Amino acid sequence: MSCANVLKGKHLYDALNIIGHVDKKGGPIVKSVLEACRKNGENKGYSEDRMFVKTAIVGKAIKMRKMDIKARGRTGIIKVPKSSITITLEERSPQDFYKMVMKGETPPGMAHTIRKMLYQNDADLETV
Repeated sequence: MSCANVLKGKHLYDALNIIGHVDKKGGPIVKSVLEACRKNGENKGYSEDRMFVKTAIVGKAIKMRKMDIKARGRTGIIKVPKSSITITLEERSPQDFYKMVMKGETPPGMAHTIRKMLYQNDADLETV
């Protein structure tokens, strides 16, 4: 099981926390891809507090084969591997957050986001 599969369905903050503590070789690579996804989402106008990892796919293929010339007329084939990582983030609405809270399915890092949403609403009411 790859370290990217652990991230599916997690909140962005929780996914970054989890992947930061993974001791596998691909952990830092997946973390850098996840950070790039977060920045791309912010540039497109998504809220960082409402981002969830929708899918995380790791692929492996053989990109190129080249000849390996050895001594005494022998040859071999060098297979150059290619790997790819695809992480898709989605933004969930406040109604989805409310449903998650009512079902008891909130991730650990969600309390900060819910508090922020509640206090923001309170600040809006005080200004009226």
